[in-house]
Amino acid sequence: IHRAAIDQQKKSNLTAKKLQKYKSDRAKYRKLYKEALGRELMLIDRLAELEKKLKHCNQAKNAIDSSRRH
Repeated sequence: IHRAAIDQQKKSNLTAKKLQKYKSDRAKYRKLYKEALGRELMLIDRLAELEKKLKHCNQAKNAIDSSRRH
């Protein structure tokens, strides 16, 4: 009985250690995911900004080209 109790305690400790490791890993990967998501959003904002500038430049170029034709 004593040996069975010791074996049960070892299994319980092992399970607790695994659980703690999984929780730690989950926190680590959640942090990495949030960081990556933040970078994605920053890049999307930057792309929108560059597209707006490009559109403005193209409109200005088209206006200059139109005035030269007349």
